[in-house]
Amino acid sequence: MTGKRIVNTRATHQNSRFTALLQAQGAEVIEYPCIAIAPPEDDTPLRRALASLDAFDWLVLTSANTVLALSTLLPQPLLPILGGRGERGASPPSDSPSPNPASQCWNPEGTRGVGGRRVAAVGPTTAKAAQEYLGLEAVLLPETFTAEVLGEALPIKPGQRVLIPASAIASPTLAELLTARGAEVTVVEAYRTVIGTGGADIAALLAQKRVNAVTFTSASTVENFITRLESEGGNRADLAGVCLACIGPQTAAMAQTHGLAVDVMPATHTLDGLIEALQNYYG
Repeated sequence: MTGKRIVNTRATHQNSRFTALLQAQGAEVIEYPCIAIAPPEDDTPLRRALASLDAFDWLVLTSANTVLALSTLLPQPLLPILGGRGERGASPPSDSPSPNPASQCWNPEGTRGVGGRRVAAVGPTTAKAAQEYLGLEAVLLPETFTAEVLGEALPIKPGQRVLIPASAIASPTLAELLTARGAEVTVVEAYRTVIGTGGADIAALLAQKRVNAVTFTSASTVENFITRLESEGGNRADLAGVCLACIGPQTAAMAQTHGLAVDVMPATHTLDGLIEALQNYYG
């Protein structure tokens, strides 16, 4: 990737590690935040759900942003309910995967880290954020880091209650899978994903053929990239010849919905997997 000009569309508060990974491979990184995180317009349902955690058997964390929302949107006295050691005003959670190999494996027995209930995360980035920001030392992870696999593999029993704090625009797939297996699922809005601002003049750079690749790490980054590009005078036709790299199948599906051809998608849906896939693409 040496010398390749690669666009990082991640939110400003979580783009640093990905930028560093790309730079370590010799890429010239162009930051263009396409998403930002905002609190719910009404966070009462979230507060109520967390105040009644004892009523749930499982807490399922679907993103690092969910973890950030749990730790920053709520009054400090609620953190002991989560069993964590996080503090308001601490640095945002790292988006690096957990260094603990044991936490990378699916463990059907689980750990009871939140007031006696078991905690699951969709992938290592989310698990690492839970460890750093909420003090949860271990959570359950699926073998493949997608909501679909988590929904099928979570060792729940019929009648167990599951709390899923998530983005306002989160896919209903996980909740539907767990409900079909007999769980009583409560989904509460933890944060809103809004369009990002700032960064480079991507419209001009694309028109000048000065972009080699654009990376997308969520469906929202795809959708908001198109919105930003066109509102700033750009043209998606200028993406012809630009490598489009998506972190996973949901992100790739959104790109295809917008008529974009996906060139790169890793088998392992993590930032490290995306870096490896880009390395292979560029040989």
